[in-house]
Amino acid sequence: MNRKTKVMIVDDSATARALLELIFSSDPDFEVAGAAASGAEALAAIERIQPDLVTMDLHMPEMDGRETTRRLMQERPTPILMVSATTTAKDARHGLGALEAGALAFLQRPQGPGDPTFQSSAGEIRRLARLLSEVPVVRRRPALAAGATTPHRSSHRIRVLGIGGSTGAPMPLRTILGAIPAEAAYSIVVVQHISAGFQQGLIDWLASATRLEVREAKDKERLDVGVVYFPPENWHIGFHADQSIELSQAAPEHHARPSVSYLFRGLATTFGAASGGVLLSGMGEDGAAELLDIRRAGGLSIAQSEESCILHGMPGAAQHMDAAEFLLSPTDTGELLASLAAQGGSR
Repeated sequence: MNRKTKVMIVDDSATARALLELIFSSDPDFEVAGAAASGAEALAAIERIQPDLVTMDLHMPEMDGRETTRRLMQERPTPILMVSATTTAKDARHGLGALEAGALAFLQRPQGPGDPTFQSSAGEIRRLARLLSEVPVVRRRPALAAGATTPHRSSHRIRVLGIGGSTGAPMPLRTILGAIPAEAAYSIVVVQHISAGFQQGLIDWLASATRLEVREAKDKERLDVGVVYFPPENWHIGFHADQSIELSQAAPEHHARPSVSYLFRGLATTFGAASGGVLLSGMGEDGAAELLDIRRAGGLSIAQSEESCILHGMPGAAQHMDAAEFLLSPTDTGELLASLAAQGGSR
């Protein structure tokens, strides 16, 4: 018999705790090993419960989810999945900030069992919890210095860079964008799988860490250098024949819209050797085959290295296909892209 995944639920709402207990207890692979109504209670109980995974609310009195996460990662490192009722861009920014404190991912808490989307939302929480419970985590120390990185060089000259990611990608994305100078000589288009309602919060959170302009794209908009474009929620993003932005309601690919595959395929077809693709952490294979299209077209192709990934599915699929010229950490990726920007797109 397989060992059950032990879950600890941290939420100040008794209703929310009961809802999450229902979600996990309905699956025999999980055991709700404990619950806490506050951050202080969670810190006191973590050694006794020793869970495989903690679900963490964002808004709690006295010690919120971000601070509780920071403390847990310093005192008893444990995989943490933020699950909270997020209704505003400010909430989303705050929740994404919990990733900086050590949380692995952030999901919207579903409505009650009467909601038509409850079963799919509950299934997504269990699926992600199962995966994240097996992610190795390490103790977070304040002001931990970053280690030296290995220099990488590229002779590519890029006009448009695509970045795609899913679970575990927001922090790498923030690191990469933060390294690229404002005078970058190329445009950047990003597809990040994220829960509905989080897009503007994600844009704001990323904009606070980069000198680049970050915004949602408009159909038929001309690409500007030094700008980071996101498709609106539930829209694919690609390119028209005149190289302007194309927003599409075509069928989802890899169960996703927007899809990384749609973006990367458009880059390879439209910009060829002047394109670049970076595939970050996430489950599944979205974007892997199309990163190979970019490489075959002569473009720059990068996949996140396995040791730096939370979930190596998407970059791992690309690596298996030999789709990536470089397998890099987010820090090394940022340094390489910064060198291209500093040299007007070539090095």
